[in-house]
Amino acid sequence: MTTYATLNKAWKDYRHCDKGTVDELFTDAILRLMVEWKNVEAVALDMRDPEYKKFIHSHLQSPAAKEDRESIYSRAKGSCPLTQGAFCAELMEVVRPAPKTDLLAPLPIAK
Repeated sequence: MTTYATLNKAWKDYRHCDKGTVDELFTDAILRLMVEWKNVEAVALDMRDPEYKKFIHSHLQSPAAKEDRESIYSRAKGSCPLTQGAFCAELMEVVRPAPKTDLLAPLPIAK
């Protein structure tokens, strides 16, 4: 079972290997934890380390995370712990869904 503590330890021990299969494993673990949205105070605390924050954010922005970003955004917006407002706001910026454009919408008429 992956927890924020084991994720942080794995990053400290193996961050130099964050490529290929290891990169995919890190992304998968981060996504599972973030979508589950339990004990987010722990990751908020760990992310005070700027290098760790960069690591988490880069995995959340990877193409493999695309499917889960909306769920993470929704949880950060609707279930943010009272003491973690700044963390949630920053997280929402990182995982913000791309604006939906209606390609079939009529063009505005020039007057």
